[in-house]
Amino acid sequence: MRGLRPVYLALFYPCWWLGQAVVGAAPALLAWLFLGARPSRVRIDWAGAFARAGRAAAGEVPDADLWTAWATLGCTVSLIALAVAWRRWRPPLLYATALVAWAGVAWGVARGLAEQRLVWETGAVLLGSFIALTGSLNRLPVGLLRQDYGRRLGGLTVSFLAPLTLATLAQGLRDFARPDAWALPAAAVATLLAARRAAWETEPEEAPWASPATVAAALATLLLATGAPHADRAAQAFRVDPPKADAVEAPPLPQAPPDFFFKGVNFTAEWPDPYGSATAARTLEDLAAYGVNAVALVPYASQRPDEPELRSSLRMERDELIEASAAKARSLGMRVLLKPQVWVRGGGLYPGDLHFDGDEERRRWFASYGGYIERQAALAQKIHADVFSVGVEFAQLSRYEQEWREIIAAVRTSYDGPLVYAANFGEEFESVRFWDALDYIGLDNYYPLPPDLSTAAIEARIEAVHRRYGKPVLFTEAGFSTYELTHQKPWEDRPGGAYSPEAQARCVEALLRGFYGKPWLHGIFWWKVGSAGLVDPRDDSHQIWGKPAMEVVRRFYADDARVDSE
Repeated sequence: MRGLRPVYLALFYPCWWLGQAVVGAAPALLAWLFLGARPSRVRIDWAGAFARAGRAAAGEVPDADLWTAWATLGCTVSLIALAVAWRRWRPPLLYATALVAWAGVAWGVARGLAEQRLVWETGAVLLGSFIALTGSLNRLPVGLLRQDYGRRLGGLTVSFLAPLTLATLAQGLRDFARPDAWALPAAAVATLLAARRAAWETEPEEAPWASPATVAAALATLLLATGAPHADRAAQAFRVDPPKADAVEAPPLPQAPPDFFFKGVNFTAEWPDPYGSATAARTLEDLAAYGVNAVALVPYASQRPDEPELRSSLRMERDELIEASAAKARSLGMRVLLKPQVWVRGGGLYPGDLHFDGDEERRRWFASYGGYIERQAALAQKIHADVFSVGVEFAQLSRYEQEWREIIAAVRTSYDGPLVYAANFGEEFESVRFWDALDYIGLDNYYPLPPDLSTAAIEARIEAVHRRYGKPVLFTEAGFSTYELTHQKPWEDRPGGAYSPEAQARCVEALLRGFYGKPWLHGIFWWKVGSAGLVDPRDDSHQIWGKPAMEVVRRFYADDARVDSE
């Protein structure tokens, strides 16, 4: 292409990485810098830096830190204002601005890494980012110096933000359609070149490939591409371990049955770290330390409530990612329950809302769901799953007994392990008529508890189903949201009352004390722990990771005297 300066192409990757980092990490780093809100999660990889803002307690920010933060911000804003006011972009001023800005960022990152040695990879990332920033400010606008301020600003926007946006979209398409890994950089570079020609009227003069600017840009690319993935190790200093509960005198644990008991959790794919990621593997390792010996992996298909056909599984739970997490779990000695579910599109809907009264629509739905669940059964066989769930909470569709018996028979041709169906608590659980065709009776146990948290009434209802069919019971789900009145409506994220992790913990303990040790109960899978292992002290969902409820689970799972056997 005529007039193409090599430095533009060489600087593209560092500038794209820097843009991703600004969007993905700057808000959390600024919140930490000015408010003392230490990020609860930081990730650095080839695509940028990403951070999730934490929360700051009152009075935790030293005055000196605040003074330094405001001074850094003031100097940076002042220098940028001077640069904008000048008719031409002066390289010395730009370098000074970049130096002050990146000094603040480097200082902030160094604070976070104070608990570990500042490894060279993190230094490489910072150095590469600094070269990218100064290079982009000093070299990329060269062709715009002859134009007015509006055109300069427009040119920078088009040639930097447009390719960044297009590249992000390309990554989304790549993850969805899974073309080869070069789709993202190829699309982004093509967009950069096209945007540059459209935005700049005056072509800059030619420059040799071996110019100092090109060499510096290539160095930035090399530093970022090689250092960024490794720098994530140092960034794990940001990782917040789940809080340990204060030691208290607790009543003795119930006697548990002597055979294998699934001490499980539902391990769900959670942004930004899906199944198969390094973070998901670390979270599984952490779960093992809590005595967890089984995980339910939960891939999703989706559908609209008015359409009888299912759509493909969501991309964070692709087959190869599930296979990787299953292998990791098994390497830790964990059993695996593969529990495919259907996400019903629409606010507040769940699979129990699905119903098709017409014979033809219902036939189409069972045909679509049957194909989906048979593919999942083949995956269960491939990953050596210990249990497979043929369905979850189809409260209005599970009454069609013959159709479900046909699905169960078809699944057994693809998967040779034990089967379960995860019924919703209450009417569905107590009225399913095909339990005899399965190996386990599955219950998503969200029965409400009385004010004294007694489980006696629901124990009788569950045991009655067990006696009728003579099959062991699995709690394929059980859980409570983090609210004061969570015992009244355990299935709801916000049942009412004030935020209360203590109430969640009390309900978890009440359920464990009521059922742990029942000879007919062969396992509990708590809802839920996410693959990203995020800890948010104000999270009000059913998530138990990093809350007092997880310490209750540890006491029963890790501290009981029972030895699990095959």
